Amino acid sequence: MEKVEALVDRAKHLVLHEPPETPSHTVDKFHPSLDDHIQKIYKSVDAYAPTTNYFLQEIQHDTTVTTSSEPGADALASLDAFRAYMKDANSSAMALEEALDLSAPISDYFISSSHNTYLTGNQLYSDAAASAYTSVS
Repeated sequence: MEKVEALVDRAKHLVLHEPPETPSHTVDKFHPSLDDHIQKIYKSVDAYAPTTNYFLQEIQHDTTVTTSSEPGADALASLDAFRAYMKDANSSAMALEEALDLSAPISDYFISSSHNTYLTGNQLYSDAAASAYTSVS
């Protein structure tokens, strides 16, 4: 256990590289065919939903929606408000990536490799050795 604690302590002080910049998941402008589709969605949801937050909470699974009656808080108040909501990062189909802590030495990570990487020669009659991992070309 002391060895693990020493590795964890050592890992806190090492940085392999700066983390990549997180891409923005917002949209500036919709393609016209997509905008037509968004208009159809807005019309169907606006006519169907008993409450305006139903679509956002139950269909979109948006956890940031509240039942607030503040002006501008309702993404279904108008077609423009719905467009703005759909352009926002909260509506992105791509989940925001969580930053990974990759500060540990490379030797502390699991290496996923081919099932033949450990072989010193051909896969039919060669020996297996851990040193073969370091000589992969």
